[in-house]
Amino acid sequence: MGQNDLLDIMEDILFVLILISLFLLILGLFSPKTSLFWTKSNLMRGKSSLIYGLATILFFVAFGETASIKKPDNSYYVAITNEKSNQYFEYLKTIGLHASAYNLLYESTPYEKVKWDREKLKQELKKDAIKCCPTPLVEDNIK
Repeated sequence: MGQNDLLDIMEDILFVLILISLFLLILGLFSPKTSLFWTKSNLMRGKSSLIYGLATILFFVAFGETASIKKPDNSYYVAITNEKSNQYFEYLKTIGLHASAYNLLYESTPYEKVKWDREKLKQELKKDAIKCCPTPLVEDNIK
């Protein structure tokens, strides 16, 4: 069980506590006797609102802090090697998707750290002869 798993469990617990305290806060506005079931002293709406309002705020802040310290899960990024990225580039070029190959070179975040000669590879790509610009596979022309 990793740190993110424990933080997920803690978030779930805090979320349930927020819901319970909100429920008791609203219940206390109508029936302080029911919401303050654990005490027999002066049962007033103000006391119930103060107790459950502060509890809601406290749980909400703790929930926010728990969410902010979670580490991002980068498992969807596959380890990309120079050899594998060259294979992807060549494949896109071979099937005629030169615009996609260009995107792989310059606009794709997972490929930023790949060491390749971008200018040399860019020269191998063909521009669209009709429109002089890369064209998408699907064009949205609905107005």
